[in-house]
Amino acid sequence: MTTNKLEEKIEQAHARWKTVVTVPENNSWWGFYTYGDAPPSIGGGFGAFVWFPERSEMLEFVAQVLPYSPPGRSDLDWGEVARKTASIIKKMSADQINDETGVSQLNSVLASFSQFEWMGTFSDLLVNNHSYAKSVREEFWSIHSDGDDETAREIDGSAVGDFKKFLSSWGA
Repeated sequence: MTTNKLEEKIEQAHARWKTVVTVPENNSWWGFYTYGDAPPSIGGGFGAFVWFPERSEMLEFVAQVLPYSPPGRSDLDWGEVARKTASIIKKMSADQINDETGVSQLNSVLASFSQFEWMGTFSDLLVNNHSYAKSVREEFWSIHSDGDDETAREIDGSAVGDFKKFLSSWGA
């Protein structure tokens, strides 16, 4: 990949980050939690939930953006990282591999760029027993309960709005 083409891809990826949705509109929205994998001293470590109306939009974002932004190590072949990322996304899109396997493979390919903690629907985050979903709910309830109930219990209808606000600043 030429330097100009790489710079163009990086600019496009940065622009896409500016349009992301950090609060899902409904329970069927797809999202993930990811953080920059660079050392904190050079800007890595910041994380966020990102949401999309459709799984296909989410996967397309991963393929088009995460191999370029946040940036990875300069000594890596970013074009190769993008090709490997696209290959994994293609398998995920075709249900040739499940999302858990896909996330594991993406984390290997995107090392020093981005790392995923979780991927699924907002509904999954509200009720799923995935360890990351449970830890997020546990933290939420430790702040939004009377102090006795710091469990990872499900988020019910009356708490969903507060949970969405909580997620918008999670990892920042």
